[in-house]
Amino acid sequence: MPSKKYSLFIGVDVSRDSCEVAFLQAKNGIEAPPWDKIESLSVKPTKEDFENLRSKLLELSQPQNCIAAIDETGGYYGAPLSNFLNLIGCSLVYFPGYSGKLIREKLLLQETKTDRIDAKTLAYCLHLHQALGMKFNLVEVVKGTEDLALNLLQLCRLRQQLVAARVQATNRLSQILRAAFPEGISKNRETLLRIAHKYPTPADICADIELSKVKVLKHIRKRLVCLAENSVGVNSNALRASTMVWARYYLDLERQIGALDRKITRESIRHPYGHVLLSIPGVGPIRTALFIGLIKDVRLWENSNKLKKAFGFYGVTRQSGTSERTVRGKRGNRVGKTLVLQTVASIIRHADTHPNDFSCYYTRLRNRGVVPLKAMYKTGSKLLDVLYACLKTERLYQNRRTNPLPK
Repeated sequence: MPSKKYSLFIGVDVSRDSCEVAFLQAKNGIEAPPWDKIESLSVKPTKEDFENLRSKLLELSQPQNCIAAIDETGGYYGAPLSNFLNLIGCSLVYFPGYSGKLIREKLLLQETKTDRIDAKTLAYCLHLHQALGMKFNLVEVVKGTEDLALNLLQLCRLRQQLVAARVQATNRLSQILRAAFPEGISKNRETLLRIAHKYPTPADICADIELSKVKVLKHIRKRLVCLAENSVGVNSNALRASTMVWARYYLDLERQIGALDRKITRESIRHPYGHVLLSIPGVGPIRTALFIGLIKDVRLWENSNKLKKAFGFYGVTRQSGTSERTVRGKRGNRVGKTLVLQTVASIIRHADTHPNDFSCYYTRLRNRGVVPLKAMYKTGSKLLDVLYACLKTERLYQNRRTNPLPK
């Protein structure tokens, strides 16, 4: 968060149709009004409401003395308002969504959850940060520049949506092709998916045994022609039309995902953390972009334990009488937790061909009798420790394990 002293703290809770904006005006930047005296305003994404918000801000303070916190989970819904606040001169920070509930219930003792209370909570957090020095993982938005980390996160979310659509198209097209090629869909699925827009039925393949409209290897072409000549599949016009529509949709999604992957790779390499993250085993360009989008700035995290807790890799002690045990914590960013576990799974899957410190650590845990899931979580925790240290020191990861593991 910026070190400048502010007199007006603004909390913004984002929803689809409107945003709740709370104003906390502090005397000398320290004295704050009671909780129930904090003003709030409902702002819809219209020019009239934005002008009313500008007038309200000018009544209370000058824009350069204002700082606004927006819940980062708002996504695209909060983009117009955050852009407006940035343009009129307000400082702007993003607040981690996973902390809002804890602060509202534990710190401010507010069990009721409304948009107005959430907005007041964000404003109060900004004030507590300045007045009492309480630390929150706030991400500053620099005026006039595009935040590359947030841009990468949005690109990864778009990719996730496209991948989900591709899965749907793949499943639907596979069902249709099962009617046309019932004998060979299981063995030739990938090839049939890619040529279905030109050869949707066995009759179309038999009419052009050279498959001149697509590029196919010779031995695969012979196999497909043999399959079509002996197939008992349906050759109706209705099936042909349906297959071609879904096949074109599938290929279009494939092209979009490929173009997006190339863009994400370029943007990841541009980021200062890109080369550091790419040096860590199991972290490719897409996972690099996700890590950058979730971590944003390593300076926001006081130590690796704070980062691990944000990603959901931490333990909670349960003690009663003489019994004491440590269980896995349930809080944390779900996307981050999934990202780390997928990275660990990739490391384990390629342990034989690409051994590294993490795969060896996982193997040692399994040899001690640790169950697979618990061993994955422990390896993920170790991965975040190393990742944090590499980003903090701006050094590439150096793998100490170069020889394959013994059989």
